[in-house]
Amino acid sequence: MKRIQQGFTLIELMIVVAIIGILAAIAIPQYQNYTGRAQLSDAIVIASGLKTAVGEYYQVNGSYGGADSGSGGIPAAIGSGAGKYANTVTVNDGVITLQMNASGVASCVASAHVTLTPSTPAQDAPISWTCNSDADAGCKPSTCS
Repeated sequence: MKRIQQGFTLIELMIVVAIIGILAAIAIPQYQNYTGRAQLSDAIVIASGLKTAVGEYYQVNGSYGGADSGSGGIPAAIGSGAGKYANTVTVNDGVITLQMNASGVASCVASAHVTLTPSTPAQDAPISWTCNSDADAGCKPSTCS
């Protein structure tokens, strides 16, 4: 009786392992960038409530001067643990600044700062916000430069 071979040869298994290694080398950094963008976006969402408060302050006072954390209807600065990924959130003259946690976040956004700066709107125009961050370029959301 003749035995029929079944299974893979060693070289076939080595080729599969090599292909998986190459795909992992490409995918892991991209996944970390994706994770960093998501974490930075979560921190920006935390600031959205403050955008409303700063906008109301501007409507009442006509300028952003004095639109600081804890005054003029703007909530107090949030110290340690502002969110799951954001450490602190402050407002100074209408500019909202967030600092990311140093640990527990993607390495490309660790301790990064996000600054949301309001524009002075034209008559009857909405306030537009400019987002800037010192996070790595691959980890910034498309709305943030």
